[in-house]
Amino acid sequence: MSKLSLAASVLFVSIVSLGGGPRNVAQEQEQVGSADQILPFSSLKFEIVAPSEALISLQPIPVILKLTNNNSRRAFGYKTIGIERSPVFMSVRKTGTDLKVPITMLDPLLKLIKYTNVPLEPQESVESKDLLTLGLARYFPEPGSYEIQASLASSDYSDVIESNIVTITIGEPTGTNRAAYNFIKNSSFQEYLFSGAEFNEVRKTLESVKTLYPTSSYARNASFVLGENYFYGRNYPQALINLARLENDNDFAHAAKVKKYLSEIRAIIPNQTGTEKREPGRP
Repeated sequence: MSKLSLAASVLFVSIVSLGGGPRNVAQEQEQVGSADQILPFSSLKFEIVAPSEALISLQPIPVILKLTNNNSRRAFGYKTIGIERSPVFMSVRKTGTDLKVPITMLDPLLKLIKYTNVPLEPQESVESKDLLTLGLARYFPEPGSYEIQASLASSDYSDVIESNIVTITIGEPTGTNRAAYNFIKNSSFQEYLFSGAEFNEVRKTLESVKTLYPTSSYARNASFVLGENYFYGRNYPQALINLARLENDNDFAHAAKVKKYLSEIRAIIPNQTGTEKREPGRP
């Protein structure tokens, strides 16, 4: 297995799920009665939402995935979805070209996890907030407009629901962002720096991004990856310092995870705020 494939596996199985922590993500089978009374997986609606504002090269891409049962009867689906928690496939096409490229760096996940479909009630919907963090230089190699589409497979892969297509804009980094971009680009980790994989290798680079370019668009992602990994490594003081920077950033894709981690940390080490002396404007 290549290093990046291993990184993808480590990422999704170990640390980035919104539920947090290593676990068996196979969904529990409910007592559903006669299967012929429940609509098939293909009757559900699958959607993707992406930010309307421009991003910059090598910046993680936030997406929202949503699965809805718009039917008047129950239908087989998933109670939780997400890139790391359900069989989601992603593809990208640069606007104005004919080549639709599958994001294959996500594939190792699908071979490691067993999924089970369960009924969704009429009008029930589930959604997840995710970040595309792997292969940013490979799949979004230059500034421009890109079209992203997701598809969701049933547990036995016999049915696949395609989402709508969303368009994102990748801009050229300038100012502090340009300096941070050059630093990341010249590192050995640009393909997975913000994924959480190979943490021992990328930790110093993440610390440098956070410290040298604190006002850049990359800094909050660096703080999150550091904070989450310190949290699971039980280095709670360092986790607190990094995650507290994001506490009031409600637009961050993993804002719910930040609040969850901080709540648990403060229960373990009470009377800690996570503040530290730092320059104004530092996240």
